[in-house]
Amino acid sequence: FIVSDAGNAAGSNTVQILIAAGGGSGGHGSTASAITTERGAGGGAGGLRQFAAFSVSASTYAMVIGAGASSNSDGSNSTGFGYSATGGGAGGYHALGSYPATVNGRNGGSGGGGATTTSAYAASEGAKGLGNAGSYSPVEGYDGGESTGYEGRAGGGGGSGGVGQDDISTSGGGGVGTASSITGSSVTYAAGGDVATAVAGSANTGDGGSGNLANTAGYINGGSGIIIIRYKFQN
Repeated sequence: FIVSDAGNAAGSNTVQILIAAGGGSGGHGSTASAITTERGAGGGAGGLRQFAAFSVSASTYAMVIGAGASSNSDGSNSTGFGYSATGGGAGGYHALGSYPATVNGRNGGSGGGGATTTSAYAASEGAKGLGNAGSYSPVEGYDGGESTGYEGRAGGGGGSGGVGQDDISTSGGGGVGTASSITGSSVTYAAGGDVATAVAGSANTGDGGSGNLANTAGYINGGSGIIIIRYKFQN
């Protein structure tokens, strides 16, 4: 982002910014014949940070917009003007053929949800991923939901505006995003991925990927992040 003239207080010499990191991936459901009810947990939203007007100098500012997660991974960080937001944590899933299963949500800007399988497995496996990995104030995002019960329950991904819900046995449960009017109209960014809807995070939102359907393999991609810069360019 190139500032060719720093401006002045009589016109404009400040910018406002919104930074959203890439969302984490949603987990896949088991395809083992003995485990047909397991749902994929929701991916955590990318961290979201907003900044009131601050002064800039005539200079070139490097901007990095975090990619949404693909496969089983966390979203990538976004950075600009010396500020950063943390990529969302991946949602939990069950690693077939292993015990204990790899089901925990991962930490991130918002945490991924945890997932368990059937009553043959320990419910305590479904730990949530924690949000606000950058330890910012105000927080950049919230924790994912846990899976504390049995029978294929999973947690929703954490969002920038709220935690993911625990023990979703059907679908839904992603943490809410944050509405911003920095573009002139209200848009919601960085929502957590739902459980078992298999919906990828939308581009340029930082949304987490939703978990996959029960008995369906495949990770669901998170949405790419975004940096929005608002400034007055003429009187």
